[in-house]
Amino acid sequence: MEAERRDKELRKLRLKYEIMARHEVNVRMSEINSFLEQRARDQVESEKKRDLVTESIQKDLADRLQQSREELLAIKQQMKGGGKTNRFRCQLINRVLLFFRYRERHLWSSEAA
Repeated sequence: MEAERRDKELRKLRLKYEIMARHEVNVRMSEINSFLEQRARDQVESEKKRDLVTESIQKDLADRLQQSREELLAIKQQMKGGGKTNRFRCQLINRVLLFFRYRERHLWSSEAA
């Protein structure tokens, strides 16, 4: 009789400690999940910021390139009709404009990728 009661009490205690241990494991797992979720949100936010900065830089570079191109075209227009020196400068400007077109295409193709 005494042994049965002791065994029953031991089973109760064992069950109680098992429930407590499971609860503690669940609490720790919940903390870990919360930490990982926050880290994932931070990572997404960081990637968004990086993409916005990259996009802003590329837009600024494209705007500057376009502005330089327009300035060179204006200079070329002003130089038309003048002697050999002006023709040489116009050829030089044409080469620079070709380079700008190449850079512009390269800039937009890298942005699309």
